[in-house]
Amino acid sequence: MDVTKGVTPDQEFVKIMYDELVDLMGAEQAELAQASKPPTVILLAGLQGAGKTTAAAKLALYCQVS
Repeated sequence: MDVTKGVTPDQEFVKIMYDELVDLMGAEQAELAQASKPPTVILLAGLQGAGKTTAAAKLALYCQVS
């Protein structure tokens, strides 16, 4: 695979990963699925320092309010 002109290999890698995740998860926004019997399990994956803990806290607050 050739790298697009003006784009570094790491930028191309991020684009490929993003495109694959969109294909896997779908391009449409969907409601957060919640288990009929608690607990609802949500997997968060990301690099160190990417904001997983903050996202988990925001999800917990969202689930309490909803």
